[in-house]
Amino acid sequence: MLATGFALPNPSVEIRAASTPRASSAPFTASARFSDRASLKALLPVLDDFERALKVESSDTEYARGMELIYQRLYEGLKKLGLEPISGEVPLFNPHIHHAVEMVDTKDHPDQTILEEYQRGYYFKGRLLRPAMVKVAVNQ
Repeated sequence: MLATGFALPNPSVEIRAASTPRASSAPFTASARFSDRASLKALLPVLDDFERALKVESSDTEYARGMELIYQRLYEGLKKLGLEPISGEVPLFNPHIHHAVEMVDTKDHPDQTILEEYQRGYYFKGRLLRPAMVKVAVNQ
């Protein structure tokens, strides 16, 4: 103790505090990286509705153009957050990224060929968010 009544800091307390292992921030960063997953999954039906609406012919070209612009802005915003469509170029059924909702017995196409995509599938930051719903050719 000094004459002024103040105590000097205890150096052993500072050393213990500095050497105490801290909790890793790895779980936090992983959960933070995928925290938007539920929000994006909730917006996918809206994106699907826009895609269906854009396929319908409209006599009002300005209205159709406005819908297309809104869709593009929504889609680009979701892509910036990490949404990636499953490529429609995958010609064969893959159970890890596709959900077969219809199987057609046909000899016109090779076995397990995707004939039609009913609903687009998506990845979110490299992880599957929703599988694509597809029609698959089956040769029996």
